Amino acid sequence: MNVRDLLENTYYHLRKAEENISSGNNEAASTEYYEAAKNLLDAAAQSEGELKKVRVENAEKLINMGKRAKNDAANQTARESVKPGESEDYARSYEELGVSVANVPDVTFNDVAGLEKVKEEIFNKVIYPARNASLAKEYKISPGGGLLLYGPPGTGKTFVARAISHEVNAKFVYINPSTLLSKWFGSFEKKIEQLFRLARETAPTVIFFDEIDALAPKRSRTDSSVMKRAVPQLLAEMDGFNRDRKNMVLIIGATNNPWDIDEALMRPGRFDENIFIGPPDLNARKKMFELSLKGRKISPGIDYLHLAEMTQGYTGADIDYMCRKVAEQAFRNAIENGSAKEIDQQQIEAVVGQTRKSVDEQVMQKYDKFLKNAGVF
Repeated sequence: MNVRDLLENTYYHLRKAEENISSGNNEAASTEYYEAAKNLLDAAAQSEGELKKVRVENAEKLINMGKRAKNDAANQTARESVKPGESEDYARSYEELGVSVANVPDVTFNDVAGLEKVKEEIFNKVIYPARNASLAKEYKISPGGGLLLYGPPGTGKTFVARAISHEVNAKFVYINPSTLLSKWFGSFEKKIEQLFRLARETAPTVIFFDEIDALAPKRSRTDSSVMKRAVPQLLAEMDGFNRDRKNMVLIIGATNNPWDIDEALMRPGRFDENIFIGPPDLNARKKMFELSLKGRKISPGIDYLHLAEMTQGYTGADIDYMCRKVAEQAFRNAIENGSAKEIDQQQIEAVVGQTRKSVDEQVMQKYDKFLKNAGVF
């Protein structure tokens, strides 16, 4: 394989590594870093002089990044691994259902940039009742129940759900509808009943339904017999919940399309609270740039506030992508030119100028309409 192809492979695996880091999959990121290093070393073997030296040094850096990612993956597993012997090995029981469960996540609300009003709302409605069970009981306030997080993609709904699980010191059960429906085909009603029973037995538990609109679409708009059976069963389980404080179970749904969810799921007693997770404000965007560029080879004096001002309407995922993009460009230049230069303000602004918002104004208007109509669309 020639040098050009090897370098292209290096960039490809580096991008995959960064994507996995962003999604929290450190184990996969480690593998991608090692693959990137292998290709770069092969390219160095076909190079000469200073260029060869720089490519070897960069390959060694990639290997070290792979080691760190592997260590982070091991530490994450140790922190989030469930304890054996609880509820007849509940981890295995969840695994048999085809869903993932982790002990209390290590993500806190301090890790969530911005969203101050959202945090305040969640603390008042969910976290304070869970932390102050005796006082909540005097006011007949239950810490369990249902909570719907909705908003554009890339705004951190899953991150917020994991932070809630941490703040209430509960296990985190992640439900992916596409995986669920394929594995539960023909036995959905039975499996969903088992899931909710297991959640009660292993409480306190947070059940997180990602993309819940795929699991509970409006029955008036679907011809799927599976969906028409799935929604009533899910409603029955939510209605039958014993929302006591000792065995708290919190059901969190997340969706980009709240208007597609069956209306019955939005009634009181099911998803009691609907919270909009929108694009970050100015201060949040500033912090996101700081966090995303932290640890990278950057010039001193980066104007983070100006970058935040340039990115009105961009999501957290957009900002993370732009920071990865500019780092990839700088890394590629370092490999090709044999000179590792710092990322400067001009380079970052150039990438910002080339990147479109992932959420357009028309979509935001749709959320505004949903919000103003109190969830009726």
